[in-house]
Amino acid sequence: MHLILLILVNISYCISDSSKDNWYRTLIKQNAGEWIELRDIPGSTSSIPLSTHFFSYAERKLDSFLFPFYGEKLEKFLATTQGFLYMGSISSYGNYGNELYETKYIAPLMAGFGPTKSPLKPQDVRHFKNSTIYIHQWSDMSLLLQRDVGAFTFQVQLHYDGVIKFVYKDVPISIDSINSSRHVVKVGMSDAYSETGYPNLVPYSTIQFNTSQIQTDTSITFTPTPTCGGQESCKSCVTHSEDCVWCPSLVRCSTREGLDRYHTLWAQHDCPNAAVNTCQGIKTDTTTPQPSIYSVTAHTTSRTTPPKFIIPIQIDKIRNNTTGTTTPPQPKSGHSTSMTIVTTISITAVCIAAILVISALLILKLRRPALSPIKVEEIKACGGGDTCSNSRNVQNSSQSYPEYQFVASEDHEHTTSVVV
Repeated sequence: MHLILLILVNISYCISDSSKDNWYRTLIKQNAGEWIELRDIPGSTSSIPLSTHFFSYAERKLDSFLFPFYGEKLEKFLATTQGFLYMGSISSYGNYGNELYETKYIAPLMAGFGPTKSPLKPQDVRHFKNSTIYIHQWSDMSLLLQRDVGAFTFQVQLHYDGVIKFVYKDVPISIDSINSSRHVVKVGMSDAYSETGYPNLVPYSTIQFNTSQIQTDTSITFTPTPTCGGQESCKSCVTHSEDCVWCPSLVRCSTREGLDRYHTLWAQHDCPNAAVNTCQGIKTDTTTPQPSIYSVTAHTTSRTTPPKFIIPIQIDKIRNNTTGTTTPPQPKSGHSTSMTIVTTISITAVCIAAILVISALLILKLRRPALSPIKVEEIKACGGGDTCSNSRNVQNSSQSYPEYQFVASEDHEHTTSVVV
């Protein structure tokens, strides 16, 4: 009896199943004992830029394995000063704005942290990686608006098989008590797609928790579950689950709604209507490579290039170059000069208009507001009609926080390493 009570006291846990998206099974443990102290491990690297800057991020690259995030295998991501990783595609523009913390994140504790000065202990942001795991650790993190409450120390572990662990060593106050006026406070994960015609991201999965369960020596484990999107042939697709359907033109498996990173391509190929739940007449002995979400038509977070404006070609030149046609009579010299002047003015006007339109598009894109996560059930309910547009307009009124700055890449970062 005493043994049973001891187990209940020291190994209490809570299981939370993500029923909305079914991408991950989650397990919360108290008194977990799963902390791995990177400051004691040879080869761990402390990032001076991330430890000493506000609202900043640095690129991180995996050397020995690709990490599957929502089924998509990633080699690179961004680590931030604010307690989370950004798992979206890395843009060459480098200015992500509010996209970093809105979606496509892994957040053990996203909050308004900031570097400290004496007599407070300096914060330390470091990472460690080998052939099976990547660990990112935030130590002695102090809240900008609540310096007196104490320091947070926590880490996220990315395992090669897709398992994600949040481990908390020191949590001085409840997460619900953190002031969010300088930065949004989140614990969990999210992924999204960008829909055609809309610059903002649309989250299809957001996993969040009752943060009152997170205390010192707590761990949260995310175990990926087999999904329709992970099936690479028609046969494995239709036999995996009755909810899975195969889209022949896209050569991809998903649910009928196609709520994953490939949602835009799923809609462009008319897969909601064309997908089948039988493989009759479809070759299943070989597997065609899955389409890349980083293609031109894919839904990534990289900036889109404004459309090129094509200047109309003169019809007379086309006619003159056509085989088997006679050349029309040449106009008089004065008339030809007038037509040349008019044509030049027209082309100049078109070029000026094109420049103005491109400038306006760029300005609007840079100033676009933040997008708060839209629930999966809202996406299913709206079905892409007017209700969806209204939902996006409501989300765009969310609070705006400071934009992040790039401080270092994986290859050009000033770091210090633990040597034993």
